[in-house]
This record gives sequence, structure tokens and C-alpha cells, in this order.
Amino acid sequence: MKGPQRGESRELLVRVRREARSLTEQVFEAQHQELRQRMDNVRNELQNARGRLNDKPDRLRREASLSDHVMKDLESTAAHLEEAQKQMQSLTERMQNTAFAKQTPNLAQIAQHMMKPAANNTKEIPLTDKQEARAELAQQAKDQLEQALRKLEEQQRELDEKREDVKKLARLADIAAQQRELARQAGAPVKPDAATAENPETAAAAAADQPADTAPLPDQVNPSAPEKGQAQAQAKAQTQAQPADAPPPPSPQAAATPEPTPEEQRQWLEAQRKVADRAKQLMDENRNRNPEGRQQDLKKSGAQAAELAATAKSLAKKQEEMEARIAAAGTAQARSEAAAAQQTLAAEAKELQQKTFEFQIQASHQIEQSAGSQEAAYQVQNQLEAAVDQAKSSGEELARVAAQESKPQAGDPAKGEPTHSESAVVAPNAGNPKEPGQEQNQNQNQSPPSAAGAAQAAAPKTSGDPAMEIASSPSGREAAGKNPAEIPGQSAATASKEALEAASGSFEALDVQLQALAGVIGDHRQSLEEGTRQAGEAAERAGQSENQGAQQPSMRQGAEAARLAAEKLSAAAASAMAAAGVPKNANTPQSAGQRSEAKGSNGRPNESGQPGRDGGDILQADTATGAMPAELEKLGLTPGDWAKLKGVLGGVDSAAGDQVPAEYRDLVKAYFGALAREGGKAK
Repeated sequence: MKGPQRGESRELLVRVRREARSLTEQVFEAQHQELRQRMDNVRNELQNARGRLNDKPDRLRREASLSDHVMKDLESTAAHLEEAQKQMQSLTERMQNTAFAKQTPNLAQIAQHMMKPAANNTKEIPLTDKQEARAELAQQAKDQLEQALRKLEEQQRELDEKREDVKKLARLADIAAQQRELARQAGAPVKPDAATAENPETAAAAAADQPADTAPLPDQVNPSAPEKGQAQAQAKAQTQAQPADAPPPPSPQAAATPEPTPEEQRQWLEAQRKVADRAKQLMDENRNRNPEGRQQDLKKSGAQAAELAATAKSLAKKQEEMEARIAAAGTAQARSEAAAAQQTLAAEAKELQQKTFEFQIQASHQIEQSAGSQEAAYQVQNQLEAAVDQAKSSGEELARVAAQESKPQAGDPAKGEPTHSESAVVAPNAGNPKEPGQEQNQNQNQSPPSAAGAAQAAAPKTSGDPAMEIASSPSGREAAGKNPAEIPGQSAATASKEALEAASGSFEALDVQLQALAGVIGDHRQSLEEGTRQAGEAAERAGQSENQGAQQPSMRQGAEAARLAAEKLSAAAASAMAAAGVPKNANTPQSAGQRSEAKGSNGRPNESGQPGRDGGDILQADTATGAMPAELEKLGLTPGDWAKLKGVLGGVDSAAGDQVPAEYRDLVKAYFGALAREGGKAK
């Protein structure tokens, strides 16, 4: 043995595609392909079900009984519909975690209001005895299937249309990531924002960008904490004593970083200029979409929703007053008047429903921009429909009871009750004084008084008070002794009031959603424009020394502008994702569909080889710092390339390994090969 010796590993050829797509764009593209395939699977099941059911309405009208062939087709239709419902549920659960989550409520409505009723009607056909009823159920199921297919195809077209918008979101996220890396290289730490806080990898990288002394340990853990606090207080006093326009002092990280070489300075400047150009291109595209006009349309639609909310609240108040009126209606006349008033309220609720329908058509583009606004609009439709139906039901019930009470009731002579003719004869003489003899003669000719008449005679006088008259009348005393649910029209009136109150709340929620979306669009526009300006200023400042005769640019001069550009572009990316309804974890490899159950046209899951597994290699890298390793810089990797790769170097396994872009697989292996060589040299 001759002791430690130096050895060299095999040579590696590294090919880098500078025009490769970013990791976020690849993730979003994979989501689009996966969702498209899942929709095709649902559509195929629906088409199979419709094919089996297509001729059944006419056939069931001709045939008096169900043949074996018809029963077999109905069973096949039900099986295809059951499978379509399962796949649709899986599709909606998957979609809500992707960049296309905004379409999830639309697919849920297709499943709930078209596919499910079609399945129920198909199952009811064999259980129905009447021939015409069976044919009608088959026709309804067929119509519902055709409607579901039309709506599903509309959603597929919308998915394809949103594909380009999602690509722009990925481009902006990639630009922001590259700008953050450039700011870090220039020695300017970038504080974490709302967008990075949701991504553990990005948050760790942002935390690593901060100076080491920004988070002092507690006194009981760090014995030098008092001295450290005094040093921080002195530094803060010096900062406050500096002029407002003075350049910021270099961060401890920048002071500890060695001065970059002239070639590294030129590469940084070139990369910064490219980022600024890409950001400007996106800013121009955003301006062409007229964000100010979209913002104003959203605010206007929100204001209209607020007006409809006030109308619904007013109708709910009127309905509450009508409840009290119905409870106090103790006579046929009072019930009849309450019924007319209730029908008027039902007409007003119907008018509000029509206005809501017209509003939702007019503001459909604004409502569809958010899953929350779509849900609120959908709830409003159901609540107003219930309010109208219950108000009509209450009025009809009141009118029916009032009509029954207004009918003359004939007496029963067999029970000693006076007839209408006898009552008419006796009534005129009821108040006249009678002579003793005359009264005796009348008593001999009259029947004994009935129990009802005796009770009426014993009733207390009301002295002309309407409230006492209602309470003392037989119908009034009967209503007062009943529960509210037993009072005619009361339960339906209460249900109508509650539905109107719920509709008012849904309108208010819709207003909040639309106004918030308008604010997000405004924030996105401002952040994108400011980030683009700062990115260009960073490149301009870095190149000033070169323009003034120096031999090389200075990235330190553009560090502060690069930091501001990174923060603004990150904020623009976050607001764009929020405006598009993209979940905050949709751009992570774990949610890219690699573990999904989606299958290809051959019915098998994707069995392509996993990158990083050639030769048994398992890639493991620590990306907690977020910085580009020096080994990759030596291999010629640019900050843009590193921004695309660093999200997948935290470990390549069966889930995340498929996310390594094919054009970077050799480079990834070269990276770890370089690490091995460095380790060998250290020995």
C-alpha cells in the first residue's frame, strides 16, 4: 500500500438545452394532458350509455312489456353510467389541485344535475308498470345524457383554451425564480413573500437568502445574545443616521461572498438582461388584455350583486312581516287578504329571480373567473327558486283555506241544529223586544237551542276590537291554539323567508369574490410593471461601470434593483395564480399527476422509464439553501437552467423522479459525478 492516491472518474459529456421549458410549465402541461385524458374517458362511458339507450324511448312506446334484449341494454346503460360517475368524481377531485381548478364546479354540476338523474331514471324503467311512463323515463334519461355530453365537450374546449393562459403563468413563475437567483448571486437577499411561503422548497431557499444574524437565538440558548443585541442596536442607529438617498450597506452575505470574476460578471449581466426582456414581453401581453377594463367590469358586477343582495334582504323582511300577518289571520276574510298579499310577494321574488338570471348571463365572464364566485352564483339560483316556490305555496294554501271557510255550512235538523232558512227567520227578530205571550208562543214552536248556539251565546263580548274579534272567533281561537307549523301557509312562508335570507348572503359573498378578484388583477398589473422596471434597472446599473470605461460590469451595483425586481415579480406571479384560481400547490411536482390513476388510450398506466435510475443511480441532493452549487457553475449551468432544475434535485424517487426534464438528465448525473470528483480530491 502506498497510502492515499488521486484518481479520476470517467469523462462526462454534458448537453444543455437553453430553450428547455421550465419545471412549472412542464408540470402544468402534464396536468393538461392528464385532465384531457380523464375527460375523454368520461365521455366514452357516456357515449356508450347513450348508444345503448338511443332507441329505447320509441321501442318502449311500441312494446307493452320489457323484452330480454331491452333489459340487457338497460343494465348495460346503468353500468356505463355508474362507471362514468366514478370517473367524473375522480376527475373533479384531481382537477381541484391543478392549474385548471376553476373548471371543477362546472364538472360537478354536470355530474349532479345530468349524469345522476340519467342513472336514476334508467334504473326506474324496469320498476315502472305503465308502458307510457317507462317510455317517458327513457326519453328523460336520453335527453340528460345528451346534455351531459354537450356540456362535457364544452369543458374540454375550455380546457384547451386555457392551456395558453396557463403557459403564461408558468413563464411568469419561471422569470420570478430566475430573478430571485440573480439577486442572490449579486448578494442581495430576497425576503420571502406569500408565494414562497406556500412552497417549502422555495421558502427554504428564501430563508437561506437572508443574513445569518436576522434570527438571533434566545438568551438562554445563546450566551452571546446580549452582545449580539448591542451590535444590532448600533447597526440600526448607524442605518438611521444615513441619508435617505444613500445606497444600502452590503449585506453580510455579500461581504462574505468572494468577488466574482470578470467572466461571471458578464454572464450575470447577460442573464439579467434576458430576464428583463422576458418580463417586458409578458408585461406587453398583459397590457394588450386590457387589465384596467377587466378590473372595472369586475367591480361593476360586484356592485350589481350588492344591489341584488339588498333587494333579497328587503323581500326577506317583508316575508317576515307576512308571517305575523298569517298567524293573526283568524277569519276567512283575513286569510283571503293575506293570501293576496303573499301572492304579491311571490311575484316580487319571481321578478328578483328573473333579474338574477339576466345578471348572471351578463356577468358570466366575470363570474367564471373564480371558483368561489361560481359557487355563490349557483347557490343563489337554488335559493331564489326555493323562495319563489314556497311563497306561491303559502299563498295558495291560504287561499284554499279561506275559500273553504267562506262556504255556507248547512245545519242538521236531525241533531236539532237550525237550517239556513230558520236562521234567516230568527235573526231579524233576535234584537226585538217580545211580549210575554208572544215569547211563549215562539218557544213552543221552536226547537231546543243547539250546543253551538249556546256556546256562541255564552261567548264574551268583544266591544268592537278587531284583534279581540279575531282572537275570540272560532277560527282565531283554533289558530291560536295550534303550532306555527299547523297554521295554514305559515310553514311555507317561513321557508320562503329563510331562502331569501340565504340568497341575500350568497349575493354578498358573490360581491366579495368579484371585488377581491378585481383587486388581485390590479395588484398583478402593478407588480408586473414595477418588477419589469426594476429588472431593467438592475441590468442598466450593472452595465454602467462598463459603459464608463471599466473593463467589466459590476453586478453589485445592480443588486438592490435585482432584489426589488425579484420581490415584485414573485408578487406578480402569486397574484396571477390567484386570479386564475390556481391552487398554491399546483406547480409542485407532487401534484403533477405522476401518482394519478389516469390511464392512456391502451388502458395501462404510464410505464416509461424513470429518469435518474439508469445504472442504478439514485439522485440525492440537498436543496435547502436554494443556491446553485459551484460544481454546476463550473459545468456552465446558467441561473435560468438552475431555476428549472433545483426543484427536482431534492431526491429522485418513484414520485418526483419523473419530473427531471429529459434534456437535463445527463447534466444531473454530471453534477453528482462532479461531487464525487471533488470528494476524491479532498481525500
